Amino acid sequence: MNYNNQQSSDEIIDRELQALREPVESMHGVGDAIRTMQETPKSKRTLNLRWPIGIGSVAVAASAIILVGSLSTGKAYAGELHAISAAQLGQHTMIMKCANFVGHETPEWTTEWYLDHQRHASFEYRDHGRLQYMEVGDGTRRFTYSAGSTSPSGYVVKEQALIDEDTSSLMTIGTVDSYLKDDFFKARKIEKQTNVDLNGRTCDLYLLANGCYRIWVDQATRLPIQREVYSKGVTLWERDTYEYPATMPEDKFKEPTIPGITAFDYIAARKTVTDSFTQPGQVQTVGGVTISLKAMVKDENQIVALWTTSGLDGRTDFAVNLQVEGAQNQDKLGEVVESNLPSVDRTILNARLRVIYGQPFKLPTTVKIAVWSGDNGKLDKNGKPVKKFVGWATFAVDQVIDAPHIENLLHRPVQGTGEGIALNTKKKG
Repeated sequence: MNYNNQQSSDEIIDRELQALREPVESMHGVGDAIRTMQETPKSKRTLNLRWPIGIGSVAVAASAIILVGSLSTGKAYAGELHAISAAQLGQHTMIMKCANFVGHETPEWTTEWYLDHQRHASFEYRDHGRLQYMEVGDGTRRFTYSAGSTSPSGYVVKEQALIDEDTSSLMTIGTVDSYLKDDFFKARKIEKQTNVDLNGRTCDLYLLANGCYRIWVDQATRLPIQREVYSKGVTLWERDTYEYPATMPEDKFKEPTIPGITAFDYIAARKTVTDSFTQPGQVQTVGGVTISLKAMVKDENQIVALWTTSGLDGRTDFAVNLQVEGAQNQDKLGEVVESNLPSVDRTILNARLRVIYGQPFKLPTTVKIAVWSGDNGKLDKNGKPVKKFVGWATFAVDQVIDAPHIENLLHRPVQGTGEGIALNTKKKG
């Protein structure tokens, strides 16, 4: 039968609520009645109940009593109350297992997701069980591991483990209604089959977008049990199975120990960098301008110096603003960037020097930073001080923070803001 219908919301409510007035053998009527009440906030009975996912069990039970007590002239059956409460109780735990066939007879890779309130874990397996990637987080701290890979062109991604702040977008637990309300599916054919057997379990089956999406749904909660995605409605591409256990396997949420791999802790490394901003650092005075080198950081592609100056930040078109002895430069421009840090009195500058990928340099090394001052109070056409090159401040450096990715170190992964240790804006010379 087609799921789409032209009946008024009053007719739908009348029909679906009749299921609540009778002893229920099938939970299908209860589920549809609940969905109807969710989707129709006002009816001819002027009852307005909208139960968001995530409300507590006490509120759910109270709402269930109000619903049956207000709309039923007969006895409120205990089974109905239990069914409504169970159906509307916010789901906070889920296990999802995904097999990606991508047109083959057996899965090319499989993925598992575990969700328990703010805790989450995911595991991707390749080559019939080899762990390729994993992520474990608790809403505050996130551990990730990648087994590494080599592309057909020979590009190598190294095996690594990382610790960082947890800003993951948690997988939401939604009913089939999230599909039915989606504009993509609403614009295409939706077919519903009731009382369908799936591995001995009676459920509803929704065929969406001409059978490209097939979703088996629990009749009481309307939560998905299994989902299959077909290419052109014919070739199986993906199969997902869902469980909603009361308790979760604790071992899935523990940070593992990977033999031979030490996790890089971005949280601790950022604290080391920010702590250096409050220290004097190495200080050199050149031509009356004082430079204080706070920290040096690097990854496979860049070397970054962070410092303060009593002079000006420097011209970005200058040949070199940063020199590092032993580093094999990929370009000649040491770009100077100003970092606005509200936690310190003085602006922290940083210069980035791109280097040949993977080419190390030995410590200790000598670092030179270009020193700039104003040119006797002269102003340019924009009214800004004309910058004059004074010379080089030279430092002996024996410590460098070696991060997998400098940008991840200097910019915290705060969703929607882009802020990190600093909000970096390029200074124009």
